[in-house]
Amino acid sequence: MAWQEELRKLDDLLAAGQISAEDYRRQRDEIIAEGVGNPQQGRGGDAFPPPFRWETQNDEPSPDATQVVSTNYQPQQQAPATPPPPPPPAHPEATQVVANPAAQQPNYANTAPDASSAPPWASAELPPMAANPGWLSQGPDVFDSGNSGGGGGKKVIGIVVALVVLAGIAFGAYWLFGRDSGNPGGGNTPAASSEAPKPKGPLDSADLGPTPQAFPEYKTVTDIEKSGNILVKEEVAAYKTAGASDVTVTGFDLGNGKYVSASIAKAADAAKAKAVPAELLRITLGNQATELTGLPAGVKGTQYDTTKGSWQLRAFYSSNGKIVRMEANAKTKDEALALLKDSIKKQLELHKADA
Repeated sequence: MAWQEELRKLDDLLAAGQISAEDYRRQRDEIIAEGVGNPQQGRGGDAFPPPFRWETQNDEPSPDATQVVSTNYQPQQQAPATPPPPPPPAHPEATQVVANPAAQQPNYANTAPDASSAPPWASAELPPMAANPGWLSQGPDVFDSGNSGGGGGKKVIGIVVALVVLAGIAFGAYWLFGRDSGNPGGGNTPAASSEAPKPKGPLDSADLGPTPQAFPEYKTVTDIEKSGNILVKEEVAAYKTAGASDVTVTGFDLGNGKYVSASIAKAADAAKAKAVPAELLRITLGNQATELTGLPAGVKGTQYDTTKGSWQLRAFYSSNGKIVRMEANAKTKDEALALLKDSIKKQLELHKADA
């Protein structure tokens, strides 16, 4: 059982992240070929390519990066601008001669006025004002009866009564016209969010996790075929037979070794799309997987213990001319099954399975 022990060690290296998925597949095939005579020969490639893993690339510099600022900077000395001299005081009745209207006007903002330039009537004394001129009496007091003893109290009472009347009118208007019949609770209607969620496209996956990761390099089934990932050759042939072309691939990393992916392709018509899930099930079962039962109606599934410690579960179904394929990965079967069932439930809310 030496080759089986080597497989277990290879699995541990993959789980620890010490080797890449590509190296893992190559070494696994070599070990199996040496141990059991390469049973995968003639089957059109590996039926279970490595699970999705992606790396977020960020070419933008980190905002916490240390910036080196040179200390040899010396600000350039600038001579203070010399304000133009103030013009000599002129007699207010003297004639001013302007030599050039386009010439720059001097700045008199900070020049103090000269007493000699004051107009001749500035020093004239005005006659004394009467102690209580009649025009100063304009205002509410002119309507008083003249009784200085109780006029102030009557005014205060009149103002209070007017305010009470106005408050009553406003309150009555509110009850008659201002109440919102559509909000019987009387509370404030919460403002709608300014950022509406982006609408889903016809091939977009439901949100199966908190951080979706799109794969823009996979836009067609041909792109997937050229990459050699996600689908084996027999699966690609099934998609092409159904006339599938456009496709989207989305992954969701839930942490702790759990991740789920979804690919949704558009077939030529609904009838051809319905035939693909059964064909995908047949291909997967022919590659050492077992059928998974207990799934919702119209959904077919498989399970596969990839490395005796890492479970890979898949689900296939058709939805109104679309082919939906999902894959859940976790360390244990229970975790992977719970993840797959939860993902199927969310996906069916957006892409309902054909009957």
